[in-house]
Amino acid sequence: MANEKKVDYRFKLLYAISMVLVVKEHANGEALSFLQHWFPTDGMLMGMFTFASGYFYHAKAEANVGGYILKKFRHLMIPIFLYNLAYGIFIQITRLKGFTIGGDFTLWNLLVSPLYDGHAFLYNLGGWYMVSLFYLEVCHVLLRKLISITRIKIHEGVFFAAGCALGVLGAYLAGHGWSGHHAGLKLVIVRVLYFVPYFEAGIFYKRVFEKYDRRIPSFPYFLVIFAVKYMISLRYGKMPRFFPSWCEEFYYGIFTPTLSGLLGVAFWFRVCTILEPVLGRSKAVNLIADNTYSITINHFFGFMTLKTIFGLLSHVIPSVIYYFDWDKFKSDIWWFYWPKELPSTTLLYVAAGVLVPILIQQGLNFVNKKIPSMIPALRKE
Repeated sequence: MANEKKVDYRFKLLYAISMVLVVKEHANGEALSFLQHWFPTDGMLMGMFTFASGYFYHAKAEANVGGYILKKFRHLMIPIFLYNLAYGIFIQITRLKGFTIGGDFTLWNLLVSPLYDGHAFLYNLGGWYMVSLFYLEVCHVLLRKLISITRIKIHEGVFFAAGCALGVLGAYLAGHGWSGHHAGLKLVIVRVLYFVPYFEAGIFYKRVFEKYDRRIPSFPYFLVIFAVKYMISLRYGKMPRFFPSWCEEFYYGIFTPTLSGLLGVAFWFRVCTILEPVLGRSKAVNLIADNTYSITINHFFGFMTLKTIFGLLSHVIPSVIYYFDWDKFKSDIWWFYWPKELPSTTLLYVAAGVLVPILIQQGLNFVNKKIPSMIPALRKE
């Protein structure tokens, strides 16, 4: 069909890899640690999604800023509040069984906390990124619209450089008290500043650099990336890790977070470009890529589902599943049970953290087909 959108399977693969690595990182496991010492996943993965968002940004959004913002609010923010309500209710129900995970069912935790830290009910803590992305995209389109009104022509390289400067500013502010659980609006601002370079990098890549990137052979491309990464590790004695969720660990200079993160994006995007002809159209890859929102929000529920299974099995096969700590299971969402301390259990947690959210999304899609107007904000389109 003439109007059918062309799918860029490089990004399908990028979404899938990023999503699996996010789930793996939250599973606290030792398995699946490929290249972790060179490209720590903590501060880079959400940057990869932001890079993709920038790549797919269209200037036509500036012709209808209000419509663009409403669309982003519908797709990014309304599901946040609906999931927050659902998990808030779920937590109150589990408290009847002795669980202490998550906060109280208050108006603040329901309506305000998602806009700040997003960790009130814990199960959906991944939603903090969606909120940060929404703020970023709103600020970005408003700025681009303002500049377009002035009719001043600014090269995309200038936008990218300015974006990197804002990322540096965010790292500086994070090191001067604008971070942590009690930073409030300051934390929100630093999170957004952290992601600006990635968003502008996506736009710059598509509009300027992509035609040159395709001409660069992979060997010198990777050689430069690993060389710079090695120099960073020499400077600090290890490869720095960054955690944009709370922005508390920015100890390694104000330039390193942006530089290290963008190098990680450059590495994985070239890997995806190489693998795209082989894996880009994989049904499994596309299933994960098409359900990234649900996986981001619901993967801790997937973890808890697997832990519940382990707990039940501890009564059935105690010779295999033993020393299951029910107190920690009910009180600490970051506690994981490892049968016989096997690190390969990470694979099971990753599978649960991916498959359970996909099933949740498939269920929502089914409901919306039966009752189209019921929860349109959660419909996958």
